[in-house]
Amino acid sequence: MARIVIDRRGVSPDRTPLLVNGELLPLDSIAAEVANFPAATVAESWQAARDAMVLRLVLRQRAEALGLDVTPQTDAAGRRETDEDAGLRALLEAEVTPVAPTEAEAVAYYAANPERFRAPALFEAAHILLPADPADAEAQTAAAARAATIGAILAAQPERFAELAKEFSGCSSAAQGGALGQISGGETTPEFEAALRSLVPGAISGPVATRFGLHIIQLMQRVEGEVLPYAVVGPRIRDYLADRAVHRATAAYLAQVLAEAEVVAAETPVESDEARQLRAFVAAADDERWLQLVGVMNRADDPAAAGRTAIAGGANGLRPA
Repeated sequence: MARIVIDRRGVSPDRTPLLVNGELLPLDSIAAEVANFPAATVAESWQAARDAMVLRLVLRQRAEALGLDVTPQTDAAGRRETDEDAGLRALLEAEVTPVAPTEAEAVAYYAANPERFRAPALFEAAHILLPADPADAEAQTAAAARAATIGAILAAQPERFAELAKEFSGCSSAAQGGALGQISGGETTPEFEAALRSLVPGAISGPVATRFGLHIIQLMQRVEGEVLPYAVVGPRIRDYLADRAVHRATAAYLAQVLAEAEVVAAETPVESDEARQLRAFVAAADDERWLQLVGVMNRADDPAAAGRTAIAGGANGLRPA
């Protein structure tokens, strides 16, 4: 016999049937979508799934009203659109007309956001790598001890960096005295790059941990990237502004069709005595009553029937709270 668990976290989902422009939105359709909208509570997931289903239904109704010729497309990988996705694409193509950005808008965006178009900085650096698996505590301890010894030597004799790299570094760059040549932003691990950016030319870092082990880094030179000229980045800016215009126009269109839709609660049949008793129980029950109900259901061969009988009362009803 399956054990029944009642999850009482959050507010109960609002499962009121809805009419969307006169068409019933089936509750089972919403239930099937809940898993696609994870949230802190079931009620929040249900609400998100219901909102999404309302929008999808409104858009389908709009596409049908326009009599659009919907033909699913296939991409380069052979994946075919669903009929619903094809309908949505055709509808947006027919009804959403974004305003293309002007050249003046692109120039203004470039002037207002210069850092977005700065070339990566260049670093000339060397390092000493002391390999150690982050998951190997013994290797990490040994590497840290060796890094401390090397660091003490370099503090007194920084000119010996290349010599010590050749002797101790576990990187192939050891043969070149640890020299890495020019490095641009994004070419190393985040921890290594952060250390590079924190150093002034000529400085030597303390141990820097990455997934490869511990590094001692020396920065020889840093050249900050220049802001790329508009002639180079202009096409990228225009593409970005065009995509943003599409997104904004689409969002405005979706908000409009939702605002124009008639979404009302569907009429429900007269509530049965059993349903009324259940609703009253849910509204008034405290933790003790819920535990009693779960116990009754878990001991029964037919948990649902036992639960209904217990809520209704009678000889097998719940004990007074």
